[in-house]
Amino acid sequence: MKQKIEEIKKFLNENSNYNKELQIKFALGSIGTHEETFNKLIALLYDTANTQSQPKMDLLAVLFKSIYKEKNNLKSFNNFVIYICNGKVDKNALYESLYKGLKSHKGWGEKTSALFVKNIYNYHHNFQRDKERKELKIWDDVPELDKNDKLYLPVDSVIKVIFNTLSPKINRNNKPKDWTFDDINRAFQSFSNKDIILFDDLWFWGFITQRVEGKYRKLEWNDDKYWMIKESCKEDHIIREIKKKAEYFIKLIQPQ
Repeated sequence: MKQKIEEIKKFLNENSNYNKELQIKFALGSIGTHEETFNKLIALLYDTANTQSQPKMDLLAVLFKSIYKEKNNLKSFNNFVIYICNGKVDKNALYESLYKGLKSHKGWGEKTSALFVKNIYNYHHNFQRDKERKELKIWDDVPELDKNDKLYLPVDSVIKVIFNTLSPKINRNNKPKDWTFDDINRAFQSFSNKDIILFDDLWFWGFITQRVEGKYRKLEWNDDKYWMIKESCKEDHIIREIKKKAEYFIKLIQPQ
């Protein structure tokens, strides 16, 4: 299993430009279209909540209504974290505190909370490495990751399918058992936060190589899914290139 994960890491590292370009395009077309801090924040919160397959709108609305009432007090990252966490913040682990705080609000699950926190870091730091993108910054006080801080991988059904394929789990009754959010994040506990951001690319490669058939997901190049990613490059030679790599990815995640 460990060797397989290292092989996957190598593949993701060599091909990280594809998903990074998609995410930057999406971010520029979303929060990047706003100038005011609060509008950027709200745009990211809505974008994240809407990644849920079945969002519980009555529950999610509670936090959005509350945030609008507090809009004048959320002009810094620090204040936002304190607000989301109801004052219970570990100053040496602001990102993990934000994850736990957001997850405590009704309607915000593990994946959604982890995704929001990861995007906050990406927009303020990771996506600023090669070129300064001021329009993606919400606040000026978003810190780099402290060595004691932690990011969580936003695990959804796509990534679970990858792990169920990579290393099927069996329960006590000798029946198949699906990997969970906690299982997968524990599998990455020895990796750095930088690696966690890299492994988030599993969603991109998993999304375009899975096709739903009844209750199951078949592993194959899914041209339709690729085309339905609004930000994906539609040039023929790029699609051929990504398809070839996607087919290699499918072979890579097959159990040994």
